[in-house]
Amino acid sequence: MPGDLVARIAHELEPAGLDLVTDLRVSSYNQGVPSEWRLPDFGSGASLALVLGGTRRLWSAFRGALTRGSVSATVENPFDRYVRASIEAALARVELPPFEVRYAADRPPRGVAIQRLAEAAGLAFVSPAKLAVHPRYGPWISLHAAVILDTPGPPGPVPQRPSGLCADCSARCVPLLERAVERSGALLATDPDRALAEGWREWLAVRDACPVGQAWRYDDDQIRYGYTKDRSILS
Repeated sequence: MPGDLVARIAHELEPAGLDLVTDLRVSSYNQGVPSEWRLPDFGSGASLALVLGGTRRLWSAFRGALTRGSVSATVENPFDRYVRASIEAALARVELPPFEVRYAADRPPRGVAIQRLAEAAGLAFVSPAKLAVHPRYGPWISLHAAVILDTPGPPGPVPQRPSGLCADCSARCVPLLERAVERSGALLATDPDRALAEGWREWLAVRDACPVGQAWRYDDDQIRYGYTKDRSILS
């Protein structure tokens, strides 16, 4: 049964800190994105898709892997490497039908609009401040991958944003987003990673303004690494 399959995959991912797994039919996502961002469907829009992410527990698991030496802080993008290796290892431990994985950092033709996928699954909803907001964890989540499997996904309509979620975003969060965009200037279009790294405090202010999930705020090291990718934080 698809529900049992999803539960087994979630069980394998959880020790690695990937504690957010939500299923949907791939058509629920594909019908709302441009063609270059659509996911494979194995010939049926009813195929099962999963969106994979994590809360702050993912950082703790990653730091544990660094301590054990199962991942090195000296390689390029060590956190991303840890996430990808963890996903691949977890999927290898489950007997699966044919499947494909698409990662959030990838670009077309193998990309996925990961925020839109999370929204189509009802995992998190894109706020007016462009944050993916989980009803419990708020913006303190990370979204990493889509898994598409050649088996039927759950029927039913696309979940709707919970009543009241982001109700005051336009007054509370959007002005801070506008300030961050203004301060980043043209660099945001030409080198967004550098723009985030140099202006990380302004971008963090947008996230901090969200009243949802504040108890799940990342610790300072996770926040700084997330925006700057400064590997000295990992030592």
